[in-house]
Order: sequence, then C-alpha cells, then structure tokens
Amino acid sequence: MHRTKILIVAGNKADSETYRRYLQQFEAHSYDIAQVETGEEAESAAASSAPDCMVLHDRLPDTDGLELMEDLSASGALPPVVMITGPGSDPVAVRAMKVGAFDDLPRSELTAQALVRAIENVVNKADLLATIEYMRAEHRSFTRAAAHDLRAPLRRVAMLAGMVRSDLAAGEVSSLDPPLAVMETQARRMTQLLNDLLEFAQSDQIIGSDATNVDLNAVTEAVTERLSANIAACGAQVHVSPLPKVRGLARPLSVTLHHLIANAIKFHDGSAPRVSVHSSEGRDTWTISVQDDGIGIEPRYHDAVFEPFRRLHATRTFSGSGVGLATCRRAIERHGGRIWLESALGRGTTVHFSLPKRGPPTAATMRTATPRPRSG
Repeated sequence: MHRTKILIVAGNKADSETYRRYLQQFEAHSYDIAQVETGEEAESAAASSAPDCMVLHDRLPDTDGLELMEDLSASGALPPVVMITGPGSDPVAVRAMKVGAFDDLPRSELTAQALVRAIENVVNKADLLATIEYMRAEHRSFTRAAAHDLRAPLRRVAMLAGMVRSDLAAGEVSSLDPPLAVMETQARRMTQLLNDLLEFAQSDQIIGSDATNVDLNAVTEAVTERLSANIAACGAQVHVSPLPKVRGLARPLSVTLHHLIANAIKFHDGSAPRVSVHSSEGRDTWTISVQDDGIGIEPRYHDAVFEPFRRLHATRTFSGSGVGLATCRRAIERHGGRIWLESALGRGTTVHFSLPKRGPPTAATMRTATPRPRSG
C-alpha cells in the first residue's frame, strides 16, 4: 500500500502535534509524517524527502508560508500544499494558488476530517495535473515522430511520381515498372504505419471498472495461432508455460503479447528462433516474460526501444514501424503495471511486464509511471 508522505510545517510544536494526531485518527489512510517548525527546516526536508503533501502555516518564525512556497518553487522542490490560514488571508490564498498545487484551510474550519479531506484533494489534484502534463509531453513527442515517419515515404512517392510522369511524357513505358513497384512498397509501408498509429492511439485508455478476468493462456493461444504463418516460415519453436488469469482488458493485453512474440520471432540472424513465454508470481503482481535467443539489444537502448518510432535497424533489414513496443508500454502502464527488458548483443532478449493482482487503476487513482514533476 502506498503511504502518503506528509511534511507538517506548523511554526510551533503544539500545532504540529495537533495535526499529527488528526492524521493518525484515520486508519484508512496511511501517512508517513515528518514535522518541522521553520522555513529553513522545511526547505531542507522538502528537498531531501520529496513529500507528497506539505501542511503549512501561513506564518512561520523565520518567514511566511507564501515566501516559503515561492522559494521551494524556484528550487523545484515544491510539493502540493495545504495552507492553514488565519482571518483576512484571501489575498495570500490567491497568490499561493498561482505558485503550485494548493488548498487553503482556515483555522476556524480546521478539524481532523477537514484536514484529511484537504490533503487528499490536493494530492489527487497534483496527480491529475501530472498525468495531464505527462500525456501532453508524450503526445508532443509522438506527433513529431509520426510526422517525420509519414513524410519519408510520401517524399519518396512524390519523387517517383515525378519520374513516372517524365517517362510517360518521353514515351518510355518500359521503364515504369521499377518506380511503380517502389511506390507500391511505400504505399504498403504507409498503410502499415497508419494501422500501427491507430493501434497505438487505441491503447491510450484508462481501464478502471471496465476490467474483467482475462485468461492469458487463452490470449496467448490465440496470438500464436494468428502468428502461425510467421512461426512456420522461420521454423520457430514457441513454448508457453501456464499463465495466470489477470484483471484487465483482453484486447490491449493480446496486442502486447502479439508484439512481443512477433518481435521474438523476427529479430534473429537466420537460425530457427526459440521463444519462451512464462510467468512468475509476486506478492502484489504477476510478471509475464517473453524470452528469445535472438540478436539482442545493447544496454544503452533498453529504455529507448519503448519510445514511439524508435527503430534500431533499417526497415530493409527488419520490417516494422517502430511503434510496437511503445504500444506495449502504454497498454501495460494503463493497466497499472510496467514493462522492461533484459538483453545483450548476441545473447537474446527477455521482455518482462508486470500486472497488479488488484487490477488496473481507476481514473481517480491512476498515477503515471514517472515521478510527479515539481512546480517551478
């Protein structure tokens, strides 16, 4: 269970202890509580422990709450803040909201329930803003890469169309076959790219209450059946050990296993591939692994291969759009899991993905797989 880290900056021990007792009354919420009294101590604690929320007095012995927020924001260490305010603090609250994720709680309304509610609200708001920013950054990167990869075949088709037009004008019909064949190849490449883009877009959904029990044995059997022609063409051996039932959506999990098994078959040096699909059980998660004996991946690319359109090989060597592993990552992250690989050149690759036994997060509880960015 995630324990929310709370930093109490109350200015005096009496208030600090009161807030601590308030938070400890609620067994349903798990809090790790740190307590300091001054702005200087708060800056040090916020930088070293990265709290999920700071409960802050508007006035401290050595500074005021707003100045502390501005200093923390400037250093990139500002957490979400619940500020305890006195009478006439509305202008302070307005300025504080411009600095970072913030909620104010007047002392006249301060109760244990009100404090817990304010903390949960401000933490959830910060997580939602971080999720939005993460997705915006992902979409910006994706759009740039998609535009680049679509331009390349379109430029080639345009150039070849010009050559065909010139040959037709000159009456050289016999020379048209080669450029037309290349144009057909480029058209197929664009079609595959657009199909992969659609699949990637469809993987971006928060699953939540739509989750069902998914039998990964049945999913993997269907995937290997769809890949039977590829498997037969290269003489691959695909061994599937018993797999668990998990909570999630069958389609994105099927897409993930399809890409991983297809890659395991494809990235070989010509020998018959040997592929193993197996699972391991942890306390809170299932881990599914797809292992091959193929060409492997250099360690410096282990993270990069999960980025959209990141290809390590020319398309004439190994076909593909470079979107498959990015689609897998997005699908697994939306299930509340993570995906990673172990590999070395010439020693094969094992791609692992984990899935929480409790099932995917809901829209209200979903947190990104990356650390929450601080304001500043």
